[in-house]
Amino acid sequence: MEITSKPAELDELDRRVMQLEIEREALKQERDPASKERLRKLEKELAGLREQECS
Repeated sequence: MEITSKPAELDELDRRVMQLEIEREALKQERDPASKERLRKLEKELAGLREQECS
């Protein structure tokens, strides 16, 4: 099965990126300091994951 589909590691990475992008969109609408801090950390994590995808 894995021959025709993505490797499990890449699939997990894609799913995590998608999950974080959804969370990011929700956090963009929030105005409290905790949400802004979470958004900052989330964007940093997303950048790292995207870098892994390209490697």
